[in-house]
Amino acid sequence: MSALTLPSRPPGLLTARVQDPYPYFAWLRQHAPARADRKPGRPTVWQISRYEDVRALMTDGRLSKDPGRVPGYVPGPTGLNRHLVQADPPDHTRLRTLVIAAFVPRRIAQLEPFITDNANQLLDRVEQHTHVDVIDAFAAPLTFRMICAILGVPGELDNAATRDTLMATIAPAPGLDPARVEGDLHALLDTLIAAKRAGGERSGVDLLGALVQASDDSGAMSEEELRWV
Repeated sequence: MSALTLPSRPPGLLTARVQDPYPYFAWLRQHAPARADRKPGRPTVWQISRYEDVRALMTDGRLSKDPGRVPGYVPGPTGLNRHLVQADPPDHTRLRTLVIAAFVPRRIAQLEPFITDNANQLLDRVEQHTHVDVIDAFAAPLTFRMICAILGVPGELDNAATRDTLMATIAPAPGLDPARVEGDLHALLDTLIAAKRAGGERSGVDLLGALVQASDDSGAMSEEELRWV
């Protein structure tokens, strides 16, 4: 394998971060392991690219993942950024303890037949076409079905509207209004939570049912945390 030749300045933004990010990351590690991204009127964002540095910072109690602690931060109208990934201890520890039960090896193993069956169904459809878009024909619908299975989405809500809302949150299309995505997701989550409570499914094995039960029975999380965790 030939040695990687690094440019004197970072590769172009489009090529680096979309088409081929690895030369960009390699350039950062060698030339700018702690690179400040400064834009007028916005907080400075630091890109940390070396593993050792990232690990040290992730365990440094002086730093925060909560965007609300950034000077000048303005939260969205529905609080989409107030979720587990952007929470600090002790809130992160408390919420993670409630969520992690859905992802233990035993639970994942229980989903394996469901995953295999759905993957085979989608592949059977793919075989009927000469040309396919792997994302649209396989990856996106399989991801949606897995999300529904883990959350425990009721059958009547397993439809195109639910799929479009969830997938827009995961991979929003260019030009999509963030406020609209937040509003649609807010409404969907409220509908799902209400369906769990109305259907008496709080004690089910699915993640959402377990979280609703934790919220209602022990107050382990607030209504807002239940919606956005």
